[in-house]
Amino acid sequence: MPKTENIYSPSQVKTLNDWVLGPNLHFTEISRFGLKNFQTDLWYLMEMDSVPVKPNFLDLLFAEINYELTNIGTFLVFGSIYRGNKWDSILEYVSPSLQFHINGNAVYNYSNLLFKVMGQA
Repeated sequence: MPKTENIYSPSQVKTLNDWVLGPNLHFTEISRFGLKNFQTDLWYLMEMDSVPVKPNFLDLLFAEINYELTNIGTFLVFGSIYRGNKWDSILEYVSPSLQFHINGNAVYNYSNLLFKVMGQA
């Protein structure tokens, strides 16, 4: 990713619309790469700064996904909203769509039409 696009600058939240451009483009490129190169419907993204807090967390996650697919049906994203506190000091300037965005640590479903459309964009 070029330096001009690798932007993550919370200190510029008031002056720079694309202050989170780097992480957004990173996710988009990972998604497109996987769509083109992997023979799977489900994939798990664990952000580099994440630290698991439960032993055997992948076994627990697998069980939850299995339950979801068996009892509820398909999904686009299996995850939660961002629960961190890195933005607490700037929260009043962060848009609601970003305050309540899906945490990147999630399971994504390539079989969903939205991912297929995104991969062609």
